[in-house]
Amino acid sequence: MREASTIAVSGRRAAARQSQTQSRPVAEGPDTMDEPQDVERAEIIAEAVPGVPARPKPSRKKVAIVAGICVAIWIAAMIYQGSGESDADARKDPLGRDKGGISVEKFDEPSRPKTRENKPEDDNKKPSFAELLKKIDEWDATVWAKEVEAQRYEAAIVKVWDDVRAADDKFAALEKALPPGLYVGNLETPEEVGMGIRRIRLQPAQPPRYFSRDGFSEGLVGQGKYLPPKKVISPDDGSYSKLFAGFRAAGYVVEQIELRQVDFAAPSRSTIQVVIDAHGPQERRRVSIRGNAIVQWSSEKDAAGNPVATSVDASQLTLTVRDAPPAFVEALVIDEAPKTDIEERFYRRPWPILLSDLDGDGLPELLLAGRNLIYPNLGGGKFGEPRPISPSMPRIASVGLAADFTGDGKRDFLTVDNAGRLMLFPGDGQGEFGPGDRIADVELRLAMALTAGDIDGDGDLDVFVGQNKVVWFGGQMATPYYDANDGDPAYLLRNDGGKLADITEAAGLAAKRNRRTNSASLVDLTGDGNLDLLVCSDYAGVDLYRGDGRGRFEDVTIAMLGENRRGMSAAHALADFDADGRLDFFVANEHSYAAHRLEKLGIGRTDMPEHTKMRPAIAYGNRMFLARDGKFEPSPFADQIADAGGPRACVALDAENDGDVDLFVATGIKSGKTAADIGSKVWRQGIYLGSPEPDDAHGLLFAHLFTDPLRHGESNHGFEHNRLFLNRGERGYVDAAYALGVASQRDGRSAIAGDVDADGRVDLILVDQLMVDNFPHEAVHVLRNTLEAGGHWIGVRLHRSPSGRSPIGSQITLTAAGKHRVAVVATGDSFAAQLGPVVHFGLGTASSVDKLEIRWPEGKVDTLATPAVDRYHDVGTR
Repeated sequence: MREASTIAVSGRRAAARQSQTQSRPVAEGPDTMDEPQDVERAEIIAEAVPGVPARPKPSRKKVAIVAGICVAIWIAAMIYQGSGESDADARKDPLGRDKGGISVEKFDEPSRPKTRENKPEDDNKKPSFAELLKKIDEWDATVWAKEVEAQRYEAAIVKVWDDVRAADDKFAALEKALPPGLYVGNLETPEEVGMGIRRIRLQPAQPPRYFSRDGFSEGLVGQGKYLPPKKVISPDDGSYSKLFAGFRAAGYVVEQIELRQVDFAAPSRSTIQVVIDAHGPQERRRVSIRGNAIVQWSSEKDAAGNPVATSVDASQLTLTVRDAPPAFVEALVIDEAPKTDIEERFYRRPWPILLSDLDGDGLPELLLAGRNLIYPNLGGGKFGEPRPISPSMPRIASVGLAADFTGDGKRDFLTVDNAGRLMLFPGDGQGEFGPGDRIADVELRLAMALTAGDIDGDGDLDVFVGQNKVVWFGGQMATPYYDANDGDPAYLLRNDGGKLADITEAAGLAAKRNRRTNSASLVDLTGDGNLDLLVCSDYAGVDLYRGDGRGRFEDVTIAMLGENRRGMSAAHALADFDADGRLDFFVANEHSYAAHRLEKLGIGRTDMPEHTKMRPAIAYGNRMFLARDGKFEPSPFADQIADAGGPRACVALDAENDGDVDLFVATGIKSGKTAADIGSKVWRQGIYLGSPEPDDAHGLLFAHLFTDPLRHGESNHGFEHNRLFLNRGERGYVDAAYALGVASQRDGRSAIAGDVDADGRVDLILVDQLMVDNFPHEAVHVLRNTLEAGGHWIGVRLHRSPSGRSPIGSQITLTAAGKHRVAVVATGDSFAAQLGPVVHFGLGTASSVDKLEIRWPEGKVDTLATPAVDRYHDVGTR
C-alpha cells in the first residue's frame, strides 16, 4: 500500500497547516511526505506518548533458516562448475548499504504528536488512542492470531535476508544460515526464451533428492513431513562447504536476494518466495532463480525462543540463464550529491522526466523538470551539459507536459508549481522556454496525473489533471479502501484560446472526480475516433470514460472492464500487446504478499465483511486489459505478470524488436534499513481503520503502526527488483530483468522507454531512490539497449497534422504480412513521465512493411506505402 504520508498531526498544528494549505496549496509527492524534513517543514512537534507498549525485541541470535537459497547455489554449481574462471573478489552490497547485521531491535520508541487538550463534546464519543491500541491487541489475539504467529517466523526469515544483504561475502552468510537439509528436484530440458536466454525448471524427484550438510542422498517423504535420509551417498562430493567453495572458485557472485513469506501453515511450515540473482566473472553469465520453497520448522526453539528450521523443499524453482553481459548498459547516471538543506533535499527530485526532440534534429532531449534542467542530446547515447528549461521556472510539483498548447506550432511546457498553480511556459521552437503564466483558475494540492488531448474537436489541446491525497495524514484514511472517492478534486480543463476553463461537471466527470489519482490518459480506447479518459487511482483502481468528441464523457467502467478494474493503481501503459490491431492497456497495481497470505490463512474481520471480501481483488497486482468486441478482458497470462510488488511506473517497449510488445515495471516503495515490512499491519489494521476526516487518536495510532516504524528503518515493499516481462506471444511472459541488466532493487520512481540514440533499439530512462540519512535520494539512469541479435524495425516521428494541429491523439497502424498492429501518441502514461510524439514497431524477421497509416486527431489519414524498414520516417508539417 502506497503511503503518501505517515505523519500524525496534533490539533493546533493540524489546524494551522490546514489553514495554510487552504490559502496556498502545497504540492508534495506521495513518496516524500513521510520523511523527517517534511516534519520540520510542516512544523510538527512530536513527543512520546505515555503508555505506549514497547515493541517486542527479537533475539540477536541468528536463526538458521533459508528458503531455497542453497538450491540456487547447488544448481548453479552442478551445472556450471568447471568453467575455468578465476576467483572473484569479494564484493560489497550492490545496493551500497553499510555492512554488518541489521538490528531491528534498535528501533526507538515511536514519537508522537501532542493530542488536543480541549476536545469538542462530540469528539469525546470517539475512541481514544489507548482504546484503539487495546482493540488492536484484542483483534491480534483473536481474528489475526494465525498471522501474528506467522510474523514470528517471518522475523527469522527477514533476519537471514538482512544478514545476506549486508554481507561482503554473501556465500559465507548463506552457508551460515543454511538449515540441516534441502530437497531439490530434477532439471528439465532448457527452454529457449529468446535473446540467448534459457529457462530451466525443476520438477520434484521420486524419491525426493535430499542434500544435507554432510552429503547428497535419496530421502523419503511421509505423511507430509520430511524425514532425514536413511542412506547417505557420496558425502564428500555433496557437502555444503565444498559446494560453496566450488561456486566461489568458479567466480560467481550473488548480487541480490529476496525472501518473502507468502504462506504459513501452523505450526511447522512456511512457503517462501525466493529470488536469487548471481553472475559470473565480468558478468559473462547471469543466473536468476525464482519460485517458491517450503521451509519445515522444528517443534523445538533455540535458546532465545526463536523458530528453528530443519529443511527446505526447493524442488520446484526455475532458473533463467543468459551467457552474455547485461543488454542494457548505463550511458549516463545523474546522481547529485545529497543536499544538506532540508528544502533543497525535498525539491531536488528529478521527476517529472520527459524525453522529447525539442530542436528538431531527430534526437530527443532529456528533461528533468523537477530540477528545471534540459540535457541536450549529442548523439551516440551522450548528453551535453544541462541548461534551465526556463530561467523563471519555479519549484514545481510532480507533473509536466511538453506540447503545443497555444496553437503556434511550437512545443510549450505545462506544469504545476509549488503554489498549486497550473503554469504554461511558451516554447520558441528551438528548445527554449520563456516566462510562465498561470492559465487556469484552479488550486491544486497534490497533482500527480496530467494528460492532454483535443476532446471537443476544436483543434487545440485540452487538459485533465488528477490529484492524489496524503494517506494516514492526521489520522485520515482512504474510505472505503477499495473504492475511495475522498481525495482532492480532479479537473477537466477546456482550452479556450490559451486559457483553460473548468468543465469537469459539465463533461459528466463530477461523480468520481475525487479519486486518489496517480496516472491518467486522454486516448481513444473504444476505437470510435474520439478521445476517451483512462484514470488509474490508489484505493480504487481503474475508471474508464467514453468520450463523445464534443467534450462530454460517459462512465463505462463496469460495462467495459467489470470487477477487474479494482486495485491499488500506480501507473499504466498503452500498447497493442497481443498484436491484433486493437489498442490494449496495462495497469501497474500493488501486489501485496501480506494480503495474499491472509487470504490463504482464511482470516479476516467479520464485522466489516465487505473490506475482507474485496481484499483479494485489491491486492491482486498488475492487470492487463485486452480489447475484445466492445469491452476489455483479462490477459490469459494474467498470473504471469501480476506480481511486481509495489510498482511505481511502467512502460511498454519491444526490447528485442521481435514484434511482441514487452513490459518494464519499476517497483519498490520504500526500502529501509531492514527488509521487515509494514505490509501485515496495513492489511490487518490499516484498511479497517480511520475515515476521510482527520482524527487525533487515529493519527497517533497510524504513527505507532506505520510512520515511526518507517522512520526507524522498516520497509514498505522494500528491496524489490524491477521486472522486465518479455512477451513471447502465445507462450506468455517471462521476467528477464536480471538477465538483461535492469533488475535493480533501488526503489523505482519513474520510467520512460524511448530510442535515445536513434539506432532502432528502445532504451530505458529510469528514476530510482535510495534513503540517505533517512532522506530520499534520487538518481536518473539512461540505459542504452545494446542487443545485437534483434529483429528489423520501423519508426515514425510525428510533427504537426495537415491542418497544423498537435500530433497528440494520433493513431498509427502498421500492416505487414496481412496483419495489423496499432500504436498511439498519448500523454499521461507511465508515472510522472512523457515520451515525445515518436512511435516504434519491432518487426522480427520481416524485412518489409505493406503500409503505415497515420490517423491524425482531426480524422485525416496519411498513408506510407511500402516504407523502408530499419529507419525513422518523419510525417507531418515541421
